[in-house]
Amino acid sequence: MSFATPIKGWLEKQGKKGLIRAKWRPRYVVLRTDLKCICYYDEEMQSLGEIDLTQITETGEKPFPNDRHAFFVTIPTRTYYFSSKNKNEINQWISKISLHSPKIVQQKPQKKNKKNEVKEKEKEKKNKEKKGQEKGKKTKEEKKTQKPKKLKKNIKKEKKKKRGNEEQNEEDDLESIKKKNKNKKKLDKELKTKKDNKIKERKEKAKENKKDKITEKKKNKKKNGQEKEKDNKKEKKKRQENKESEENKEKEEKNKKKNKTKKNQEKEKKIKKDNKKKEKEKEKKNKEKKGQEKDKEKALKKENKNKKRKEKTKENEKENKKEKINEEKKKNKKSKEKIEKKSGKDLKNKKKKKKTNPNKESKKNKEKKKKQSEKEKKKKVHEKKKKNKKNKLKQQEISQSIDSSLSDDDSSSD
Repeated sequence: MSFATPIKGWLEKQGKKGLIRAKWRPRYVVLRTDLKCICYYDEEMQSLGEIDLTQITETGEKPFPNDRHAFFVTIPTRTYYFSSKNKNEINQWISKISLHSPKIVQQKPQKKNKKNEVKEKEKEKKNKEKKGQEKGKKTKEEKKTQKPKKLKKNIKKEKKKKRGNEEQNEEDDLESIKKKNKNKKKLDKELKTKKDNKIKERKEKAKENKKDKITEKKKNKKKNGQEKEKDNKKEKKKRQENKESEENKEKEEKNKKKNKTKKNQEKEKKIKKDNKKKEKEKEKKNKEKKGQEKDKEKALKKENKNKKRKEKTKENEKENKKEKINEEKKKNKKSKEKIEKKSGKDLKNKKKKKKTNPNKESKKNKEKKKKQSEKEKKKKVHEKKKKNKKNKLKQQEISQSIDSSLSDDDSSSD
């Protein structure tokens, strides 16, 4: 992998913040100026994502606990955090990102002038002088607001006057308190009498209430006793009625069960009889079907035997015909030979026979016989295949007719 920028290396990246606390994981980060993006990869060098440099709005250092040196990269949708052990490396990353991201505004350094430096120094001197003057001198307004100093003698006299006034005030307060105490005693007696009267009234009311409660309890006991007796009688009646109703229900259930059992027994007997009849009918039908099938099989066997016999007879007839034809040919040849001998052609035939080898003639005859026998065999095999196909078709037709008849019988029985 060849990149256009020299800035690349291992950093720690913080994951997305969710319910679980975000963890720091090692990532290989590369700043690519050709693609205008920051790519980061995992330990197996598989790409995990990209940050577009054109969308970056802000970058800078971010303080974290445990002396972690980190910086952040903000885009409109998210903020990314990267950290490293070396602070210089972080500053290098921040400077390069801010150079290649167009949305970040870069402050240009101001040019220093000698005139401005001189003016700043003069201002600093003047400010120091003003502060020293303010500390050493007070303004005229502060002096006007200050109060004149009092003499010590005047202060002592004022203190004595205050003490005398305080003692007189204390004596007046004591006299007023004594008068109030006399009036209080009278009021206390009146209050005590009122309280005693109220207590007596309360006690009397409590006694009356107790008596009323006792009388009410007695009345309620009598009423409760009568009501309890009535309730007990009602409960006994209800219990008896419930018992009777339960007994009646049990009897009815027993009767129903008996009736059901009788009905069920009758139904079961009928069902058994019907099932036996059906089974017997099915057995009869199956026997009939089996008998029909056997008869059909026997008929097919007979037909096949007759066909085989006919085929054999035909073959024998053909062979006999061939033998007769061959015998006739031989006879004709012999007759011709005799005639040739008589006519004097024997010499020529003898010369020809000498020229021709008897072995060659025998070989030719053998080959002809083989060819004829092979042709006959092929014809026989071909004929047998045709016959077998016809027999199979007939058997299928017969089986289909049997199945259709059986299905009609079953539908009629149902």
